[in-house]
Amino acid sequence: ESEEVALSDDGTTVATIINDVDGRSDLWLIDVERDTRRGFTFTANDAAVRRAEVKWSGDGEFLVYSVESDSGTTIGMKRTDGSSPEKTLLEVKGSSIWPYDVSADGAWVLFGLQNPGGNEDLWIVPTSGEGEARPLFETPFDEWPGSISPDQRWLAVDSDETGRREIYVIPFPDGCGRWQVSRDGGRFPHWNAAGDELYYIDMDGALMAVSVEPANGVFRASEPEMLFRANLYAGSYGVYDVDPSGQRFVVLEQSAQYAPISLFANWEEALEGR
Repeated sequence: ESEEVALSDDGTTVATIINDVDGRSDLWLIDVERDTRRGFTFTANDAAVRRAEVKWSGDGEFLVYSVESDSGTTIGMKRTDGSSPEKTLLEVKGSSIWPYDVSADGAWVLFGLQNPGGNEDLWIVPTSGEGEARPLFETPFDEWPGSISPDQRWLAVDSDETGRREIYVIPFPDGCGRWQVSRDGGRFPHWNAAGDELYYIDMDGALMAVSVEPANGVFRASEPEMLFRANLYAGSYGVYDVDPSGQRFVVLEQSAQYAPISLFANWEEALEGR
C-alpha cells in the first residue's frame, strides 16, 4: 500500500512510501518510463516506522522524510544515488514533525511541528546541519502543510484560521502579509516549476489551479479553475504531485484495498473538450 507520492523535478522518478505486511514502511523509487522500482530506505526490525511527507531537493540530489519510532521523530536526509548514509537533520521527542518542502537552493527544509495544543506550526531547519530550527510564525490555528515557491519569495499555506481549511500565500520567510487563494475551501498546495501557477485540492476532491502574478511585493491570483477530479487517497499531503511541465500529475487514488498510483496527462485537452 502506497501512502505518499513525490515526483522528482525532472519528472522521471516517483518517490513513494510503501507499507509491508508486517506494518513497516519504507521509501521506494519508481522509474516512470521503465516502470521499475528499487528500495531506498530499509527499516530495522524494531518498532521504527517511516511515515509522513517525502520531498526531493530542487536538484534531485537528496530526499527528505520523517522517521517515527518509540523514542521520537526525526527528519532524515539521504542522497538519491545512495552514496552516503542517512543524515539526521532534526530529532524531536514527545511530538511529531513532518517535512513538507525543500527550498529551491537546497538550503532549508520546511516542516510542521505539532504544538502542545495539538495544532501544527510551520518551521524551517537548515540542511547543512549548522544552525537551529526556527518557527516561521506561531499562531493559534492549525497550519499545515506548506509549499515554498521556486523563487523562494512566497509560501503557500493550508490553514483553518476561518474555521474551514483554505489556501493562503504568505511572503517567505518573514511572513508579513497574507493573501487567500482558495474560495470555497482547499487543501494541500503545490507550485508548478515556473512559480506562476499554484494547485490545491478543493473540498469536493477536485484538483484546482490558480495563475499567480506577484508584483512589487503584492501577490495577485486569478480565480480558481478546476483541472480534473480524481478519487484521491484521503488524509495525506502527498496524495498528488505535478511534473515540471505542468502537463502531468501523479496522484494516489483511493481503492477499497489499496491506493494505486495514477498518472494524469493531457488534462488541458480534456478541459478544452468540455
